[in-house]
Amino acid sequence: MSQWNDGQGDPRQHDPTRQFRPDPRAGDPYGQVPPQGPPQQQRGPYGANNPFGTEGNEQFGIGGMVCALLGAILLIVCLTALDWFSTDRHGTLSFGDVGDLLDGRGDATGFASAYFGWFAWVFLLVSVVAAVGSSFPSPALRALRVVGVVAAFAAAGLSFLAIQVTDSRSYVDWLADARVGFYLAVVGFVLIGVGAAIGPRKV
Repeated sequence: MSQWNDGQGDPRQHDPTRQFRPDPRAGDPYGQVPPQGPPQQQRGPYGANNPFGTEGNEQFGIGGMVCALLGAILLIVCLTALDWFSTDRHGTLSFGDVGDLLDGRGDATGFASAYFGWFAWVFLLVSVVAAVGSSFPSPALRALRVVGVVAAFAAAGLSFLAIQVTDSRSYVDWLADARVGFYLAVVGFVLIGVGAAIGPRKV
C-alpha cells in the first residue's frame, strides 16, 4: 500500500506517449520552438529600401535612364560632328553647315530654318530631361514619362519633315542626299523615347 500511495504505481508516469504530447504554448506538434529568421523589413509608403518609390513596387529605372543617355550622346555627336548631307553643289554639310546655309536664303523652308537653328536642340534637351526624370518612380514625375515619349518620337518624325532644306529641290532629292548624321539623329531621338517609355523598374 505504501508503494502505491507513494506514486510508484501511478500509470501516468509510465505513459510512453507522454513525452511526445504537443506543448500548447508552442506551434510545433512536438513542443519545439521553430527557428527564428531575420525580422521582416516593413514596407513603408515608398517601399523597402526605395527612397523614390510610389507604392512599394517600383524602383529607379536604370535601364530607361541608360537608354535615354545613350540617345542623347548619339544626338550630340550627330548635331556637332557628323555629316547630314552630301550634294554636288555644296559638298558635304554638317548640321551647323545647313543652319549657316539657310541664313538669309529666300528659298529656305520655314520648318527647316527652325529645325537647324534651335528646334532640334530644344527637342533634345526637353526629351532627355523628361526621359531621365521619368526613371524616378515618384508620383510628381509621372507626367515626365508622357512628355519624354511624345517629345522624342515627335522629334524623330519631324526630322523627316525638316529634311527638305530648300524649296528649290524636291523632298526626294534632299532625302537621297541625306547622310549618316541625319539617320543617326533619328535613331537617337527614338532611343530617348524608348528610355522614357521604360520608366521605373517593377519589383
